[in-house]
Amino acid sequence: MVKAALKKGYQLLPFKKNVFDVLKAVYVPSKDVTKHLHFQGDFKVKVKPGAAFKMQSMGYQIENELYWHGLYDGWERYSQKLWAQLCEKAEIIVDIGANNGLYSLVARTVNSECTIYAAEPLEFILKNFEYNLGINHMDDIHVLRLAFSDYNGEGVVYLPKDAEYIRSAAVNTNLLNREAARIDKVTIQTQTLESFIEQTGIEKIDLIKVDVESHEPAVLKGMGPYLERFKPAILAEVSYDGVGEKLNAILDGMGYLYFNIDENKGVRLEEKLSYSDSDNYLICTEEQARSIQLL
Repeated sequence: MVKAALKKGYQLLPFKKNVFDVLKAVYVPSKDVTKHLHFQGDFKVKVKPGAAFKMQSMGYQIENELYWHGLYDGWERYSQKLWAQLCEKAEIIVDIGANNGLYSLVARTVNSECTIYAAEPLEFILKNFEYNLGINHMDDIHVLRLAFSDYNGEGVVYLPKDAEYIRSAAVNTNLLNREAARIDKVTIQTQTLESFIEQTGIEKIDLIKVDVESHEPAVLKGMGPYLERFKPAILAEVSYDGVGEKLNAILDGMGYLYFNIDENKGVRLEEKLSYSDSDNYLICTEEQARSIQLL
């Protein structure tokens, strides 16, 4: 009870960001300290000299790490570096599981000419994403209120009741391991990438980010013949048992290389996809790897 009261009192403290701005200008504490120094409000994220975007902090881990430690020393830092490099030359980008829009915001900041499609099925998350697009005047990013999968129709996402934020939610899979009475089943729209490609008439996809909490194989399977035809670079989460094996079966023989991204140590080449050190893999061709100096 005391801990909860202190937490609520901290949340109500005014001007936290103003104080943090002054502190950050002279000294950035360690991540063990800054994880407790959260706030709500807008802040700026630098991508490269002369290029930055704004983001709304809701007081959660992703925004907190970005505020205190920046894009390349905070949340998924090596993934962000690789993503930014690949975005610079990409013409068509698809951000699947867009969440608060971080990867889409980075893509547009480094490449003003590319076309970006961002898919996020959950309405309460979309509000944060669309707010971030608005404060950056990035209205040209195509927001898709759906989940990509291996079929067209409807699916279900399991959420804690009255959720305002959630880290893990997968299509048709309950990742919560909680009593059924505390879980909401939310119906969402699903579509295959194959049908989306044919519906929109796009002739290629250069780069995909797919972070959908174990549903990654269904997303790539749903791309059908266009996966091998377009052969996009793919930043994919591989953080659940069996996901790597399913992706290997889909990608086998297509000429892809697999780079395990350790967000603490760097990137290393693997023969096959398996459980990732820090959730993410970069799946790309030799040419794509050489373009960002991975080989």
